[in-house]
Amino acid sequence: MKLLTINISHYCEKVRWALDYLNVEYIEEHHAPPFHRFYTKKYGGKTVPVLVTKEQCFCDSTEILHYLNTIASHDKKLYPHNIKLRSEVEELEELFDSKLGVATRGLGYYFALQNSWKIPLTWSKGALWPEKIGCILVAPLTIKMVRKKYRVNETQKDLAIQNISNIFNIVDKRLAPDTKFLVGNKISAADISFAALAAPLLRPKNHPIYSSQHANLSQEMSDIAKDLRATRSGKFALNLYEKFRVFSN
Repeated sequence: MKLLTINISHYCEKVRWALDYLNVEYIEEHHAPPFHRFYTKKYGGKTVPVLVTKEQCFCDSTEILHYLNTIASHDKKLYPHNIKLRSEVEELEELFDSKLGVATRGLGYYFALQNSWKIPLTWSKGALWPEKIGCILVAPLTIKMVRKKYRVNETQKDLAIQNISNIFNIVDKRLAPDTKFLVGNKISAADISFAALAAPLLRPKNHPIYSSQHANLSQEMSDIAKDLRATRSGKFALNLYEKFRVFSN
């Protein structure tokens, strides 16, 4: 299998984690914005992640996890067999995809644009040199498009923080002192989605891209990360990374 990614994408990390957890052999192909679209378009996708298999191409993180569930062993299913529990997992995954992932991305762009010269270096990490150079050359235009598309401003930053806080509160309420997983008695797509999509802020030690160190973060973002790491849900996500983020490649 081949996984097309932008290295730092948290939606790509969601898929990467699932692949590694299931011990699926794959090749990860890193690309840099906006050149990733030349590659995803070949497989019917607009953005990353894209998973290319011998039979089919999958162009959405949740769609990919559903496919991976069909080839997972019985003891590593990402979605429970029980209909009620499966519905809970799918509802939480959709919530995290549509709210947490979007808010984390928006907040990340807000702080990244304060040092916009670093953005092409971060975007192009792992990509081939021609893409690295191209990413740097077109960065002013790409950054302008990002600022407009995601409405990067103070108001949206505050809204993103509020949305992240709301999601963490929802997860907090699901976590009793002895709760190990969000649904059922083993890790599922819900757990992976929550931890992966929160990771750009939490900076878990076992993350393949983000460092656990906050030295390169602004003081404001570092404070936000510190507060989130101290919550019950933040500690839960960090624990998932520590115990269940395995690497097969």
